[in-house]
Amino acid sequence: MKNGCRRCMENVVITDDIVGELLKEANIEETMIAADDMYQNRISICQTCPSLVDGTTCHFSGYLIHFQAKILNNHCPSPTDPKW
Repeated sequence: MKNGCRRCMENVVITDDIVGELLKEANIEETMIAADDMYQNRISICQTCPSLVDGTTCHFSGYLIHFQAKILNNHCPSPTDPKW
């Protein structure tokens, strides 16, 4: 099964609305959200990482990459080779 969620057996699509809701639920202030170009760069890097699970989740943090990459002060959680 390529690019599919193991639990639901369907492709998972993370929309901007979903990311926005997650940020809201986590009480992330607008000033702590990465600029779009930074966010897109981080996502591009994550999408080529061998530690990306099911196309959505970071193996090291367990977070959705779209959530993790959106927070300004976050960094790549790889313990040996941080990519951003």
